[in-house]
Amino acid sequence: MFKFFIMKKVLLSLVALLMGTSLIVAQGNTNDVNSLGVDNLATVLQVGLENNSDIDQDGAMDVLGGVANWAGVFQLGEFNKAVIDQRGDRNLAFSVQLGEGNDSYQSQGVGWSEDNFQYTLQKGDFNISYQLQRWDNNTGIVHQFGNSNYALQDQRTGVNGATGNYGFILQDGNWNDAFQYQFGEENTAYAYQYGKGNYSMQDQLGNDNYSVTEQHGKENYSEAYQVGDGNYQNTEQHGNGNYALTDQLGDENDSYTDQRGRENDSYTYQDGDENFSKTKQRGHDNGSLTYQDGNNNDAFTDQKGNGNMSGTIQYGYENYSKTKQRGHANNSATLQIGEWNDSYTEQHGNGNMSGTVQLGFANYSDTYQYGKENMSATLQVGMSNDSYTHQDGKQNMSGTAQGGYANYSDTYQYGNGNMSGTLQIGSLNDSYTEQHGNGNMSLTSEFGAWNESDTFQNGTGNMSGTLQLGWSNTAITTQKGSSNLSLTGQFGDDHFSNVYQNGNGNMSFVGQFNGGGSIPTMPTTF
Repeated sequence: MFKFFIMKKVLLSLVALLMGTSLIVAQGNTNDVNSLGVDNLATVLQVGLENNSDIDQDGAMDVLGGVANWAGVFQLGEFNKAVIDQRGDRNLAFSVQLGEGNDSYQSQGVGWSEDNFQYTLQKGDFNISYQLQRWDNNTGIVHQFGNSNYALQDQRTGVNGATGNYGFILQDGNWNDAFQYQFGEENTAYAYQYGKGNYSMQDQLGNDNYSVTEQHGKENYSEAYQVGDGNYQNTEQHGNGNYALTDQLGDENDSYTDQRGRENDSYTYQDGDENFSKTKQRGHDNGSLTYQDGNNNDAFTDQKGNGNMSGTIQYGYENYSKTKQRGHANNSATLQIGEWNDSYTEQHGNGNMSGTVQLGFANYSDTYQYGKENMSATLQVGMSNDSYTHQDGKQNMSGTAQGGYANYSDTYQYGNGNMSGTLQIGSLNDSYTEQHGNGNMSLTSEFGAWNESDTFQNGTGNMSGTLQLGWSNTAITTQKGSSNLSLTGQFGDDHFSNVYQNGNGNMSFVGQFNGGGSIPTMPTTF
């Protein structure tokens, strides 16, 4: 930005010098000015060798041509080319070229355009800038510092007399490309690129959209597409070979992408209104996908390390998902279909995997994994189900499935190679599983309503299985030691079982039956 202010002062000084003048210094420079109309002004200053300037001013609203257009060109160097074409009234266009082989093309209107502003500043060699404005009140600014940079701005309001669009491109380095397309009213786009071989695309169709892209490094690539009104997109990338894609379709969606490192990829798709997405990645070879279809969904992804992958898909309304990963080669997937579902996933370590699926309304899931190669899967179908999974160690596995409404599941695993499975189908069932040690296994299945299962394992190689079919059954299993086995089956209603094992190689089998055992039907209005 410092360079921008310096060059702004230079431009004002040149304008004062060029008022009403056309000056050529040194041999071989070419200048062509054609002004048709009233009170048009063209100023040209060329210093160097074989510079070329072409200014055309005209209009269709006055019988004599354009009115009060102003075009200015300053060229210092060699083989620079500036073309300005103004068709309308009160348009301003300025081109400043400092270096060798720079090209600038500025076009304002086809006869009726009013009050547009364009400014191109090129300092370096072989830079190219294209600026096009149609209809009224657009502002386009391009700054290029370095060599072989390319910039294109295309601004169209589509309506006579409308509030125009604003576009700004700053490129400092070599071989950077920036594209801005704006169709509508009051759209704003900023592109900042520092380094080499960076690429930025900003495409806005609608009104009052806002896009910011900032890239530092080499060969970073950013694309942003906005279709609708009032959308906001912000992409910032530092490093090399990063890729970010943002696609917004609808109104008042917000997307933030921040990547630092190398070869990170981020994809964000928003289809609907008032969705919010934020992606933050640190390291290299990380990948993130966020897809939102509906309204008022929120998705947060935060990854730090190498080779982490996160995918979040939301369909419906007011769903919330947050994923945080620290370490290497962690994978997380979240799918939410419905309304008011909440999912939180946090993984620390290497090679952890987590999957969460929520179908219905107001389901809640928390998953925490610390260590290496842990795996967690959570499925919730229905309403108001609550699942909490915590794993700390290596190669632990947890699976939770809840169907119905208001079921509650807690799973805690500490150690290595532990396995836990919980299935609840019905309503108001409660499952609690806690494992400490290595190689423990727990299985819980509850069908019906108001069933409660508590399992505690501390040691090595313990196995516990609990099955409850009916209403208001309670099963408590406690195992301390090694290689203990407990199996509990309750069929009917209002059974109670308490199994306590302390030592090694203990075995327990419990079966309870009565005439109950009806299963409530699951809700069908998901």
